[in-house]
Amino acid sequence: MRDAWTKKVNDYLKAIVGYRASTKARIEKNLETIRVDLRRIEEARMRGAGLQPTRPRAPTPGRIDEGHISALLERWNKADPNQDRGREGALRKATVRRYLSDLEGWLRFCGNPVLERMKKMKHVKLPEGRGRTRRPQTLNEDQLAQLRAAAAAIDGYRGAVARFLVEFLPGTGVRPQEVVKQKLADVNRIEGRLVVSCPKGDEDYAADDEEAVLSAAAWQALKDFLPEREVYLAGEPSEWLLPLKVEVGPTREDGKLAVVVGPWAPSTLRKLKADLVKRSDVKFGGWKTLRATFGQAALDKGASIEEVSLAMRHSTTSVTETYYARRKTDVALEAVRRALDLPVRRKE
Repeated sequence: MRDAWTKKVNDYLKAIVGYRASTKARIEKNLETIRVDLRRIEEARMRGAGLQPTRPRAPTPGRIDEGHISALLERWNKADPNQDRGREGALRKATVRRYLSDLEGWLRFCGNPVLERMKKMKHVKLPEGRGRTRRPQTLNEDQLAQLRAAAAAIDGYRGAVARFLVEFLPGTGVRPQEVVKQKLADVNRIEGRLVVSCPKGDEDYAADDEEAVLSAAAWQALKDFLPEREVYLAGEPSEWLLPLKVEVGPTREDGKLAVVVGPWAPSTLRKLKADLVKRSDVKFGGWKTLRATFGQAALDKGASIEEVSLAMRHSTTSVTETYYARRKTDVALEAVRRALDLPVRRKE
């Protein structure tokens, strides 16, 4: 028989609408993490009281109070190698905010307004807001050149994909999860654009016919990649821009495994990125860094933040400035200085 916690979580996940499947999975995972932490807190309390904990349980949703929230915050601020920790050993502030946000939504659904009450208490300060975000990581021309050299040293089809990506991603601004699902038919080679086959979002929440720019460097990378793609496919048809052969069962009559051609998996892409980092010694967070590189390069070369935001398919320019591209300080100061030095025309 399911416990009250699990039943309430499942009811909550069924009730919330407009969320992507990945978001619901994250909420479920975070709530389970919170339950485990509450169990450990209860176990520590029992040991402190001289009792032998047998099967410590997390409190039911309706019984979670200010003391439980305080204990959670205290635990998250302590070092634990098994958690997502920052430099000081405590949980990252962004992680704590996500936990509290998911917990608050669930508790409100369960009729428990404890976090809402705590927010109104003047003597209680809960982590809120995103705070000041760091400048987005981007790669300069020297680092991109190192990646190109590293990709050129990789043999076979993996090398062809690596050489393609280090030019294509910073030349289009396409998201990594979009490029692995990109269809070759959606690339407009004449107009220098491509329709993103599977834009960000799931099912009804995905945007329709989103276009991305195709720079000259990205277009050249595509032309160089296509012949190597055909050699790899060896006559096998594939709609995917980045096809990947996978051996699957059952065994064929000749004793060999059947081969299925599908798109590159995100995990395969991550392994390729790790290989590039090792070979080039250029450390970057992930393939998404090349999307930020696209935005920053466009901004530095004279495109306005509104134009860059539209090219990156963002809903607002604040998303672009917060996570992808910002005017560099020296460039901004020089622009302001020139503006202030302009002569003022006086009316006669």
